[in-house]
Amino acid sequence: MNTTVAARSPRALLITLGLGTFTVSIAATTVVPVLPVLQQHFGVTAGDTAWLVTAYFLVASTATPVLGRLGDMKGKRPVLIGALVLFLVGSLVCAVAPNLALQIFGRALQGFGGAVFPLAYGIVRDELPVARIPNAIGFLAATPAVGGALGLPLGGFIAEHAPVAIIFVAQSTLAITALTAAWITLPGSRFRASGRVDIVGAIVFTVGFGLPLLAVSRAVSWGWGSPTTLGCFLVGAALLAGWAWLELRTTDPLVNIRTFIRRPVLLTNLTTAVAGFGLFGSFILLPQLAQVPESSGYGLGLAASAAGLLLVPNALVNAATSGMSGRVIGRWGARTPLLVGCSIAVAAFVLLSVAHGGAWLLVLWSCVLAVGVGLSYPAMPTLILGAVEQHESSEASGVNTIMRNAGAAAGSALAGSIIAAHTLPSGLPTERGFSIAFLVAALASALAVAIGVWIPRERPVPEPGTPVRAG
Repeated sequence: MNTTVAARSPRALLITLGLGTFTVSIAATTVVPVLPVLQQHFGVTAGDTAWLVTAYFLVASTATPVLGRLGDMKGKRPVLIGALVLFLVGSLVCAVAPNLALQIFGRALQGFGGAVFPLAYGIVRDELPVARIPNAIGFLAATPAVGGALGLPLGGFIAEHAPVAIIFVAQSTLAITALTAAWITLPGSRFRASGRVDIVGAIVFTVGFGLPLLAVSRAVSWGWGSPTTLGCFLVGAALLAGWAWLELRTTDPLVNIRTFIRRPVLLTNLTTAVAGFGLFGSFILLPQLAQVPESSGYGLGLAASAAGLLLVPNALVNAATSGMSGRVIGRWGARTPLLVGCSIAVAAFVLLSVAHGGAWLLVLWSCVLAVGVGLSYPAMPTLILGAVEQHESSEASGVNTIMRNAGAAAGSALAGSIIAAHTLPSGLPTERGFSIAFLVAALASALAVAIGVWIPRERPVPEPGTPVRAG
C-alpha cells in the first residue's frame, strides 16, 4: 500500500481510524447492562460475570504497549489490522459461546483491540499535515467517551428486547467494516524503529501491571483489605520495579524508561491516570443513580435502557467539544484545554454531588462534564506526541492509553466500593454514597489540574520525520 493514498485522502484515513477506535470503545461498555441477564442465563454469580469486564480491560491495558512497540518496529498498518482481527475473532466467540468461560475468553481477545488507539495516533502523526494533527487527535480522542456513553443505552436496550448475542453480532459487523476500511485506506509505515521485540520485558510487564489492575477491578468483591487484593498489589509492584530495572539494562527495551521519566511525558501520564480515575467513574454512577427506585426519595426508578439514554446528550456534547479542543490546541497548545477541561470536570462533579434530584439535572451536569472531557482528553495524546521522537509515537501513546485505562478501572472500582459501603440492609444504596463518590471524582479531577500545571508548555507537533526531544 503506497503512502500517497493517505496524502491524497486524509479524510478517508481519519474516518477509517475513527471507525476502528469507535468499534473498540463501544465494546467496552455495551456488555455492562447485560451482565445480570448473563448471570441468570449461565446460572453463575455476579462476581463471575464481572470477569467479562475485567478480562477485557486486563488484556487491553497490558497488550497495548506491546502492540504499540511492535507497530513502531514492524509497521503500524499490519499491527492495527492484526489487533482488529483479534477483536473480530473475540466478538464471534462471544456471540456463539455456550458457557461463561468461553465468553470470557472471547472478551479477552476483544481486549487486543485496545492497541488500536496508540497505533491510530501514530499513523496520524506519520501521515497527516502538521496543521491537521490537533483536530485529528481531537476526533480520535473523543471516541472512548462517545463510544462508552453510547454503549450503555445500546446494551440496555438489547438486554430488554433481544438476545444478548445480538450485541456481539453488532460488534462483529463493526469490526468487519473497520477491517475492510483499514485494508483499503491505511498506508504502509514510513517511520520504523530499529531493534527487536523485548519478549521477556513484555511478559514481566504484563504480569506486573495486570496483577494490580486485576486487584482494582475485583476489589469490590474481594475487599480492598483482603489478602488476595493486597497480595496482587505487592507482587505487581515488585514485578514492575524489577521490570523497570530490566528495561534500563536491555538493548532494545519494550519501553524506553528514560523517555518516560522526562518531565513532560511523566507529568502528562500522571495527569491522564488521575483524570481517568475521576471521569470514567461517572459512566457507572450516573446510570446506577437513575435506576434507584423512586421510593428511595432521590432515585428516578428508570429501566436500564432509559437510564443509559441519559448519557446520549453527554456523548453528543463530548464529540462537539473534542472538535473544538483540536482548534484550541492548534492555536494555544495542548496544556490549556487540558487544564480548563479538568477544571470544568471538578465543577461538574461537585454539582452532581449536591444537585441530582431529577433527570434534567443529571443530563445537564453530565453535559457540563462532557465539555471537560472533550477539552482535556484530546490534549493528553497531543502532549505525549509532542514530547517524544517519531519512532516512539505508538509506544508512547500506548503507555498513555494504559494510564488512562488504569485510572478508569481504579475510579470505577472505588466508586463501586463507596456505593457498596453505603448500602442499606435492604440492598438499596443511600444517597450519601453517591454524593461521596461524586466528590471523590471531583477531588481526582482537581488533583489532575494540580499536576497538569507543572507540564511544560509544549512545542508544536513536528512534521513527520522531524525528531523532537523534550527538555
